[in-house]
Amino acid sequence: MIIRQFKLLNGDDIIAVMQTKNVDNYIIERPVMVTTHMFGHITFDHWFPLSSQKIFKLYKNRCIQHVPIDEDIQEAYTKFILNSQKKQQFKVQSPDQLLKALVDKNDQYTKMIEDELEISTDDDSDLVSDTEEPTIH
Repeated sequence: MIIRQFKLLNGDDIIAVMQTKNVDNYIIERPVMVTTHMFGHITFDHWFPLSSQKIFKLYKNRCIQHVPIDEDIQEAYTKFILNSQKKQQFKVQSPDQLLKALVDKNDQYTKMIEDELEISTDDDSDLVSDTEEPTIH
């Protein structure tokens, strides 16, 4: 199994298993896009997340360079692919459904904060005793 990183003309970095090297294209399997974050972390995302297709043709004229990847990245890639074997479930929502879901989440969050504030004020009341005189320093 040959796992390689491909740098594309549009700036994308993808990692995939190279199946075949043809005259004008590469046949790659299970490509993932590499995203680099601000603090140097990288994440993998499926290159075509809405499709169950696993094999793609990548034209050489769209690729700047390709190189083998290091062993630690190869292990992370393999784990990502194995953990995402089952089909991803996407929830398609209309704008009204999305708005309702956001309002419901906001209500839940507000209730959680209010409950937490009640608990913390109840705990503070045990600390102050009305019968003792306050200490003045």
